[in-house]
Amino acid sequence: GDGDGDGAFFEKKMGGRWLGTDWDEDGAARHEAVRVAFDDLYAVYKRLYQLRPVGLEVFDVHGLSVLMAFEVSDSQAGYRASEDVMRRLLQQPAPHSIWAEHNINLSGVTGVRTYKAFIKQLRAKLQRMWLRGALSNFEYLLHLNAMAGRSFNDLTQYPVFPWVLADYESEELDLDDPATFRDLSKPMGAISAARAAQFRERYDSMAMQMGDDSEQALPPPFHYGTHYSCAGYVLYYLLRLEPYSRAALTLQDGRFDKPDRLFRGIAQSWFSASRDNLQDVRELVPEFYFLPEFLRNSNRFDLGVTQKGAPVHHVKLPPWARGSAREFVRLHRKALESDAVSGGLHAWIDLIFGSKQTGDAARDALNVFVHVTYEGAVEIDDIDDPIVRDATIAQIQNFGVTPSRLFKNDHPARQVPHVFYHFLSGAAAPVIGLGPTADTANTAAVAAADLGVSVDYSAVPWFAHVYTPPLSIVGMPQHSLLQPIPGACLDLTGGLPVGDARLVTRSGVGGSVTTLEAVPVGCRFLRADGSRYFRFGLGGVGGALYLQQLGGRGRDGLDRVLSVHEGLHAGCVT
Repeated sequence: GDGDGDGAFFEKKMGGRWLGTDWDEDGAARHEAVRVAFDDLYAVYKRLYQLRPVGLEVFDVHGLSVLMAFEVSDSQAGYRASEDVMRRLLQQPAPHSIWAEHNINLSGVTGVRTYKAFIKQLRAKLQRMWLRGALSNFEYLLHLNAMAGRSFNDLTQYPVFPWVLADYESEELDLDDPATFRDLSKPMGAISAARAAQFRERYDSMAMQMGDDSEQALPPPFHYGTHYSCAGYVLYYLLRLEPYSRAALTLQDGRFDKPDRLFRGIAQSWFSASRDNLQDVRELVPEFYFLPEFLRNSNRFDLGVTQKGAPVHHVKLPPWARGSAREFVRLHRKALESDAVSGGLHAWIDLIFGSKQTGDAARDALNVFVHVTYEGAVEIDDIDDPIVRDATIAQIQNFGVTPSRLFKNDHPARQVPHVFYHFLSGAAAPVIGLGPTADTANTAAVAAADLGVSVDYSAVPWFAHVYTPPLSIVGMPQHSLLQPIPGACLDLTGGLPVGDARLVTRSGVGGSVTTLEAVPVGCRFLRADGSRYFRFGLGGVGGALYLQQLGGRGRDGLDRVLSVHEGLHAGCVT
């Protein structure tokens, strides 16, 4: 690239065609180059395109990502071109890049080994960060997906996240009950014993057939004729959200799929993928853990009526979500970051990205898929028959692609340190804890013994990472402490503290009217104008930060919750 006052730039080009190519009336190309300053470069990863190593994805510090495939006559030429661009990028200083952030040393590494060295060092550093609590489960899974070739820009290789819960029917979500969680050591097809037996029988039958008819070219045996992630499944989940809605219409020739086959409810999809449907072993997409909008039909698409006469509109949520998509995502994310999932996530990583993805370990774990989904299983350029070639490409595009393997050995388990410990109430002065209960199997016995709860503060740094939420010093939502706040910040003008009240602004004929209303919780204003306040005493052991938009029109945004912080104290706040 050339240089100027903003630093050098990287211009992305694909096989002679600039990204964003348009055409004039005479058929000549009008090129639009996308330029990224090296100072803004954050990451670059290799990507497969139709199972060929000819793609790259570039990320900048502003969140922009561009996926490109090198259009060349054969895979080897595309591979060499992508390798050359990759090597040149990794050799740039790029002060804000992920390799600079993690002090990855690529000095002395040349040629094709450059990217391998980058991924090896990055993978090891991120794993250590996750094991010591410096990365959340959500963040670590996003990093693993990126390193394994998954991209939000490619529906055929979309990031894959696990189902972590098995309870979508209870009125309350009990994250202290092991039965609430899915067994992460098993693939979706093995969760139900009855289905697992059928899938095992299928594999054994195919293996036996191969042995009996060794002269006939038969595909390798597999457990599942479908995949846990493919373009169709991504559109199934996200069809209410653009641009996925338009892609779903394109997939179905201009109309949405039949109403009975659409994504209508969380519980229904869970039971289909884990128990009821032999053709369904799908996992989730990341949006289940951060984007409530995909669960609501805000665009008011006409999704039809089922055979039972039920209109398809918003996604039906579990009872414990209280009809709120935001509450569902909040609790779902809380479950993802729970101690139970933290302690078992390594087993799921083995299935998707690691030691049990292929080979005998995959067979024993009931985790074998159709062979064309695996990297390196098919060489598209070696298929001479154009019909067979196109059919293979179509199968790859529609069936799904298994992520690149990241770990040869079993992934280490994450050992979450125990923050709580109990003590007899008369033995020592009580200390405010990081959460409501200690690590004990019998809380009733603890209460009967009049035990207090205290904190092992030496364990606190394990939870303190850079993504700490507001008003907290510990990053995990289930283990949080309020930051000390100067008393003056909690008072209104005049120095009078406010409790059990909140400001409410309503628009009327004469203009906006702001009144002080009593509420059944405590309230501390964080700003003199009352625009932000912290509410507590909700019957639990935490509180919530609220935003009051003074002078706003209507009810949108009024008294809007910004963040919820649970487990802030050992007992209820009064």
